[in-house]
Amino acid sequence: MPKEINLKKSTINEIKYGFYLATHPMRGFWEMKNEDKVSLRSAFIIIMLFFLSVLLKRQMTAWQFNPSNTEYLNVWKEFFMSVGPYGIWCLSSWCVTSLMDGQGTMKDIVKATACSLLPLLITNVLAVMVSHLVVQREAMFYLIITRAGLYWTLGLIFLSIVSIHEYTVFKSVSVTVISVIGMLVIAGLGILLFYLVQQLIGFGMEVWKEFSLRIAE
Repeated sequence: MPKEINLKKSTINEIKYGFYLATHPMRGFWEMKNEDKVSLRSAFIIIMLFFLSVLLKRQMTAWQFNPSNTEYLNVWKEFFMSVGPYGIWCLSSWCVTSLMDGQGTMKDIVKATACSLLPLLITNVLAVMVSHLVVQREAMFYLIITRAGLYWTLGLIFLSIVSIHEYTVFKSVSVTVISVIGMLVIAGLGILLFYLVQQLIGFGMEVWKEFSLRIAE
C-alpha cells in the first residue's frame, strides 16, 4: 500500500512539474532530460487528459461558439484528430533530429511534447467555461483564450527542440520546418496505407463471397 501511495504522489508531482516547465521552459526541459523529472507514465497521463479536454471542448462548448454536431460523437475520429498529430510529430521529430545530430532521445521528445500540451489542455477547459459566460459579440474573449493556449503550446514545442537537442535557434527553426514536412509525408503515407488495406480487405471479402457461392452451387 505505501508503495502505491508513493507511486501516486510521484505521478502527481511529475504532472505538477509539467506546469513549472510551461512557465520556465528552458530550465524545465533541461531538468526533465538530465534529471528525469517526468516519466513516460506521467507523459501518457497528460496526453489522455489532453484528449479528454478535447472531447469536453467539443461537446460542452456553448452553441454560439461550437460548430460541431454535439449529437453525434465519433470518439475514435476525435482521438486520431487530436492525439494522432502528437504521435506523428514525435516520430517525425525523432527521425529528423537523429539525422541532424540531436542530443535528445525519442523518450525525451515524447515527454517534452506531452508537457508542452498542458497550456492547450488548460485553455480547452477554460474556453468551455468562458463560452457559457459571454455572448457572441464578446467572442473576442473566447478567441483570446483558445489562441493563447495554441501559441503557448507551439512555443513550448519549439523551445523543447532548442533545449533538448542543444541546437541554435536558427537550426531549431530548420529542424521544425523539416519535421513538419516529415509529418505531412508520414500522414500521407498513413492515409495511402489505410486505403490500400481497405481495398485489400474489400477484395478479399468479394473473393470469399464468390468462393462461398461457388461452393453452395
